[in-house]
Amino acid sequence: MSASALHPCPLVYLLTASRSALAGIDLDIGQYRQLEQDIRDEGFNLKHICAPEQPADAQPADFPALLDAIPLDELTRARPRIVAFIYWLEHWEGIKDKQGQRCFAELHGGNSVIRNVLIQHFRGIPFLNINVAAKDLAGKWGVELECEKRKQELAEAQQAGPYFAWKFGVAIRELNQGMVRLPFAEQLQRPRVAAEPYDQLLASARALGIQHDTLARALAQAFPEGEPVEIVKCLTGQPGGGLSGALVFVARTRTAIPKLIKLCDWHTAQAEYEGARFVIGPRLTNFAAVTVTPGNDTGPSLFRETGSERALGLLVYTIVGTPGGDLSIRSLGHELTQLRTEPSRIDTLLPRLQQTLEQVLGQLHGRTPRLDKRTLWQWLGNVLPPLYRIELSDDSEATATTLVSYHAQGFKPESAALLAATDWRALTEGAVIELTDAPLVEIAMDANTVTVTHPDLGFRLNCVGSPINTLLKDRQDVKTGHPLRVRGRVTLAPPPDWVRALNADASVAWLLPQTWEAAARLPFALSFSGHAGAIHGDLNLDNLQFSDATHLGWLIDFERSVADGLIAFDFAKLEVELLAHQLIPALLTIAERFLHLVPDAPQLLTTILMSVNSFAGTPAAILPLWRTLARDRGLLIDCFEPGSLTHLEGLLTMLAAMRLRARTLLTTRHASDEPPDDLAMALTVYALVASKFADRAGYKQRVTYLQQVAEHYAQWWWLDDSASTADNADPAQVLAPHCRHVTPAAARAIDHYCYTVAQEPPTPSLLASVTRTLQGTVRPLTWPESATVWDVASTGCVANISPIVGYLWLMARRQQEADLIVPKSASQGASCGTVDVLAAGGYRFPDTPARIQQQVNEYGGVFCRQSDAIARVDRVTMRRRKARNLMKHPVLTLASILAKKQLLGDTHAVLDIKLGRDSKWIVSDPDQAARLCGTQTRHRTLHPEPDVIAALQAALAPMLGAPQTTQDNLLCYHDAAGIADTSIRELRVLASSADVPQGRAIGRLLILHQLDQTLSQDDPWSDWPAAYRTFYLETLKRACAVPETVSTAALGAAWQALKQQLPIFDASGGHEYKKLFEALRRVLNSDQPEQRHHAHPLLPEQAHADDVHVVSVCAPRAGHLNFLDAYALDALFEALCGNDLFDAAVGIWLHSLPGEPVTPARPLLTVFFRPATMPERTLGQRLDALLHDSAHIDPAAERDPA
Repeated sequence: MSASALHPCPLVYLLTASRSALAGIDLDIGQYRQLEQDIRDEGFNLKHICAPEQPADAQPADFPALLDAIPLDELTRARPRIVAFIYWLEHWEGIKDKQGQRCFAELHGGNSVIRNVLIQHFRGIPFLNINVAAKDLAGKWGVELECEKRKQELAEAQQAGPYFAWKFGVAIRELNQGMVRLPFAEQLQRPRVAAEPYDQLLASARALGIQHDTLARALAQAFPEGEPVEIVKCLTGQPGGGLSGALVFVARTRTAIPKLIKLCDWHTAQAEYEGARFVIGPRLTNFAAVTVTPGNDTGPSLFRETGSERALGLLVYTIVGTPGGDLSIRSLGHELTQLRTEPSRIDTLLPRLQQTLEQVLGQLHGRTPRLDKRTLWQWLGNVLPPLYRIELSDDSEATATTLVSYHAQGFKPESAALLAATDWRALTEGAVIELTDAPLVEIAMDANTVTVTHPDLGFRLNCVGSPINTLLKDRQDVKTGHPLRVRGRVTLAPPPDWVRALNADASVAWLLPQTWEAAARLPFALSFSGHAGAIHGDLNLDNLQFSDATHLGWLIDFERSVADGLIAFDFAKLEVELLAHQLIPALLTIAERFLHLVPDAPQLLTTILMSVNSFAGTPAAILPLWRTLARDRGLLIDCFEPGSLTHLEGLLTMLAAMRLRARTLLTTRHASDEPPDDLAMALTVYALVASKFADRAGYKQRVTYLQQVAEHYAQWWWLDDSASTADNADPAQVLAPHCRHVTPAAARAIDHYCYTVAQEPPTPSLLASVTRTLQGTVRPLTWPESATVWDVASTGCVANISPIVGYLWLMARRQQEADLIVPKSASQGASCGTVDVLAAGGYRFPDTPARIQQQVNEYGGVFCRQSDAIARVDRVTMRRRKARNLMKHPVLTLASILAKKQLLGDTHAVLDIKLGRDSKWIVSDPDQAARLCGTQTRHRTLHPEPDVIAALQAALAPMLGAPQTTQDNLLCYHDAAGIADTSIRELRVLASSADVPQGRAIGRLLILHQLDQTLSQDDPWSDWPAAYRTFYLETLKRACAVPETVSTAALGAAWQALKQQLPIFDASGGHEYKKLFEALRRVLNSDQPEQRHHAHPLLPEQAHADDVHVVSVCAPRAGHLNFLDAYALDALFEALCGNDLFDAAVGIWLHSLPGEPVTPARPLLTVFFRPATMPERTLGQRLDALLHDSAHIDPAAERDPA
């Protein structure tokens, strides 16, 4: 195995010179490029942060501008993958001498503003300076890269350079060697009295294979004052240690308070340090073990065993919240066990647990955790066993299928999961793959295994080789979460024995597939809702500790702590641990005791267990319930008196306290008899996975009941199959009953129906059936027989105006065809849907069939939104599709559109399918999906390339057959099989790109201004690039079958008629946005748009942070704008809206579109924003990144915009 088979790719951020300096101004660029190349050659991903351009007379540096250039939000998101910052101090904070040259005389990294800010925000990540002169700044606050000092040492190896004198990976490793290399003499000795803890420590160290010298060096690190160390307590090997196989003990000296010391595998120590420093520490100032790791504080101290390649990490903790002299620490598991002999302890233990759950865990989880959507394996992939195995190989002759992370390439998580699932399902067992950006989960050197996570789908893969540590043994910089590139043959991971023993008929057996084919059917991209936030990640009964000195418990062992995990898992882990180690054994004892009296005692045990796990909510409700069940089964009532079962009642009461806290934090509905969905999901998974401990003594019998717990909870979150078309002759009745009152069970039934449809191959009959199902029982609107009924629909994208322009073309056509009517169904969308654009202008949508017909009779056309009276089933189903990531399935998408057209009585429909990164059309064929979504080649014009249109036609063929006519990007289907049972006689499909802006405006009020500005001209779109003129004046007109005799003047007249229905254009009206709208129009209609370096209020009298402000940004250089990424603009617009998804006033105006010239003297775009939602500093960073990464400007001579 070579480095190409397993390749770590951690991130290094290089805070480099300004772009003008990098272009060669006052810089020997060759030396700098060598630095970059050296870092990349060692396997690091290098990302740049360019210094802002400083004015020539800047003296001193403009520190606010420098800080504004640091993308703290981006760095925070990337922090788990960052291995180091490298800072070019000279080009960020250097001053100039009298000759205007950069001068080092007053530079010192310790006084660096940027350095101090980054160290404060990202403590634990090394901050290295590029500097010709060596600086002695090693220590707690960072490390200087001492180039001159190392140059001589490495000269013979020809590795030295003036900017990068030693190997970067070696530098990172040496940061963690620690301050003390040799132990102090006589620091660790066996005491004459109370020697038991010392003896236990040495015995535990020997059992773990830790050398005495290593232990002595670790103590020298923990107690650098050199005083003799007293071993107070050895927790390894003791019940309630929560130790994960580590050597853990409490020690102290005469002058130092006791410290909790943990010595374990290096990568485990790194993971725990990350969890303690970045997850637990910032959120829990008390009642959690706090790291006081000595040395440079860039991670745990590194120790190498003498004569061994084994690397160990040292962590030193204080116990915040517990007095230093108190050592009476006991785990929750120990306390629960004590209830058997001291049942009265429940009176003190219960309130302590309740307050710990509320105050300690509550502070960690947050008071109002956010609700998020992810796939099952993104939530719990690190809990479920690895699904696949990769036999690492560097065989260059074998053709490998490259699998990329679509999310890393910029796709939204939902699209990334769908595309990744499409790629994965296309693999055959034994295929050679190369998987990029796979986060590292675990390294098991002894088993020659590295475990990684699929970057988009979340399941784990075991990577095996011989030996696996060839590459990683010297990579102490590689941490959990760092991305790897792996290459090899993929097979299904061999199921463990406990998986093979699982009942194949169990309803949860699908979670643990045992064949390649079964794994391929897993719902990889199906999303589930859950509360996300910081979690402990391993909250077992031993990791929650109690002391007599404090009322609240405190937490230890943070190697699985993450900042963005499933909060429900903490509660699920704690509950299953209580069941497995305490409650089920207690119930088993009862069953064994009374088996001779009650033949069905095991079944009674199951019944009691399930009743205990119902969501009754309080101890008072739980205890009588199981007593009643027991009494009904005929057990001797005397045996269930409180005095004889106090221990069991105590356990049940503790369980009730856990469940009540979980319900209080996680519930999103009022039903008290159901667990929250995410808690049920976590309980199902962990109760099932807990079966892996079946080989432990006394555990095997409990497994049966744990699996029953998993089965019990699966009913509350997995999809209900009560909605099925198999035995139902009338598709209209399949979903309609579930949509009348959407209970949780009804929602699961709808989800199951949609998921089942998504698993079936597309056919005309399937499309017709789903279309009929989504219509429900509502009767379609009826129109005169002579009428032709048209509508223009779109799959949507950011600031999409084709539905409105298409409607206007149809209304212009109606001026010559009186029998043509246009009832236009429209949708609301967070990216400026037709409904919210028109609603911003005051349009009044009819909400009943009668009012729709009334307005059609009055105007000839109408916009109507999806109301319950018209499309109840489709509306409810669409909400469920969004929740389950089923919005981009072709059959469901097309059927949803056709159902709405059928309900409005349409005879002709135009469908504009938007293609690109946010396409709502992701098919199961990987090649077609790649072309339609532009995963390899972006769609850079509104008109897709011929091969993309061919791929769309191929994707439609299974449902609609071949088009009767085609013309460029227009496909026409007449009486196609998939629509034969509908009123639609013709479906005209138009293909266009969503990767480019659809117009100049992104924002509700801005779109209204754009439509008025464009359509009020005698020659609409005359000042737009040719591609846009062609699309809106020719392509869309042809798609709507508008005769050539219909002029653009008729189009303008149609717009003027629609304006009459928009009060915002009424000069005398009192529309809520009228004042803002007029101010916005004044800014954009100015001959010389304002160019300001700083934002200002749109209305001078409204200058608060929650009022609208405006700022314009110029192009960074002159040239021709070839491409502007609409996907990036969509992300910026979403951020501008913040929590108010339908904020009408914010948005982006593009003064230049792709195909037009740009210049630094003229604004490229103007942004309308609210500082309370997005501060100006953050906006500036986003705009800088947008112009740098998403705007492609050809610096060649400006071209004719035509």
